Amino acid sequence: MIYRGQRWSYQEFTEAARRAATALSEAGLRPGDRLAGMTYNTPAFLFADFDLSSVRAWIYGAGPLGADIARRLIRRTDRRTSTRCTG
Repeated sequence: MIYRGQRWSYQEFTEAARRAATALSEAGLRPGDRLAGMTYNTPAFLFADFDLSSVRAWIYGAGPLGADIARRLIRRTDRRTSTRCTG
């Protein structure tokens, strides 16, 4: 993957995705949970999305949204845990 001049090999991408899934798991994400991913398509979002299946959780991805759309998306997700991906 290439993003803004930075490159990740398949192995680097997979390792980053596993770290993201582990961090989300440690933050409280459990099998069957749904995560609202309201961000741009950045590496952090792709890493989280790529390996969430390993913890049997799902991500609903959406770019920056208006308040009404964000509320609907959050209602579809599990509100026990909140985290922020940057980058």
